[in-house]
Amino acid sequence: MTDRQPPNSAALPDRAFVSQADEQQRSGSAEDGRINESQADPENNRMQSTPIQSNPVSPNPGNAPQRIPNWLQQAERLLRVIVRIYLGLLVCFAPWFPPAWDQNPLFASSPAFLHFVGLGAVRGVISGLGLLNLWIALRDAMHNPTDRSQR
Repeated sequence: MTDRQPPNSAALPDRAFVSQADEQQRSGSAEDGRINESQADPENNRMQSTPIQSNPVSPNPGNAPQRIPNWLQQAERLLRVIVRIYLGLLVCFAPWFPPAWDQNPLFASSPAFLHFVGLGAVRGVISGLGLLNLWIALRDAMHNPTDRSQR
């Protein structure tokens, strides 16, 4: 037999764990993953190869954009509108509801801050932000997603 194997093959290091820098030093240039003559092991007549690094398989070949189903787009739009309406109503009416605004523990910790948030102008600005949120929600509800000219 010409193929000689050492008696204790468990003592040989596993080639999969050899660092890429060691392989590059040994082969000179191993960027392309090919085996050259300096990587042949004359001792036991087997080839040592550098593991080939491959890119992960892309589920979307050709980088074509994935199409989101229309029902999912509509469901997302409905959920977005509902959340915006809820938050808009909350922000719009909370400054005028005394148990939620005047006895708020976050505001009560500082008397100066409690006085500031109690001013009518501050309450009006916060209610205006709530109205703005309601307007955005209604515009989004009325907006046709296929018509891009409105944006």
